[in-house]
Amino acid sequence: MEFVFVGRSNVGKSSVIRQLTGKRVLVGRRPGVTRKISRYHCGKIDIVDMPGFGFMAGVSREAQEHVKT
Repeated sequence: MEFVFVGRSNVGKSSVIRQLTGKRVLVGRRPGVTRKISRYHCGKIDIVDMPGFGFMAGVSREAQEHVKT
């Protein structure tokens, strides 16, 4: 089973994942901390942390297209 966390930048997606899993998940006060797709395995469940929508400054066009896909 897979759960994917998506949403706007800097709304707490990674913070929720950190609380749910107890795993080390990088979080920050500024948008754009999550710059790549991250997967966390928790038993039979995979949790996917996606970069936030609306903050892709400094990210290559190729990486932006990969995130959109």
